[in-house]
Amino acid sequence: MAHEFNESFNSVECKDNGACALGDFAITRQDMQLKFDNQANNKLEDAGVLPKFDLMLANGDDEPIELKNPFKQDLTTKELKEAGIKASRTLEDDGTHTTHTERKDGVKVHVGEGKDVTRPSGNVVHIDGTVTIEPNGKIRPKDKSGDVWVDAKGREVLKKNEDGSVTIDTGDGGFIRQDGQGVKKVSAIRSRDGKTFEEIDTDSPLGGLKPSDLGKPRK
Repeated sequence: MAHEFNESFNSVECKDNGACALGDFAITRQDMQLKFDNQANNKLEDAGVLPKFDLMLANGDDEPIELKNPFKQDLTTKELKEAGIKASRTLEDDGTHTTHTERKDGVKVHVGEGKDVTRPSGNVVHIDGTVTIEPNGKIRPKDKSGDVWVDAKGREVLKKNEDGSVTIDTGDGGFIRQDGQGVKKVSAIRSRDGKTFEEIDTDSPLGGLKPSDLGKPRK
């Protein structure tokens, strides 16, 4: 009844001042419904039935509504922060993850997980993960393959590996390896002229180079 009374009141008011359009009646009904819905949602959230979302609602002054992605996870560790690297991971609609890194010079790398897809015939097909690079004018492909990227001095700073991961020079002399699941700091050695680098396996007693499936650029 309160809803009907409010709508009738607004209708009379509009009729008296002659300043209303037909759409005002629909707007009034919509505004009231939104208030009722918000009150109901708040009660369910307080009771623990519904999860609470970090949502800033616009209050009529045309301010933007800020929505935080609940599927984004910050992966920036102390080591990465000291190296000037920002890292995060997002959950995609198909259930796979994508990691995102950004060097202090603005170079961004996005690595998505691969996945297995079952065809109607029952056959399972593996789809490789994706690697997207935003060079932002700081690095460029070393050749047409795009598997190795170099800086303005021609020094290798990024390599795509055969397993779908990427080895990246952080810019401060350190290196990280990024795949669809996460990001971790690794060790690498540079050639005498500093132009190339190879990731080394610190878990090996001999400290040798990484196996060919991790150390060589993707063909």
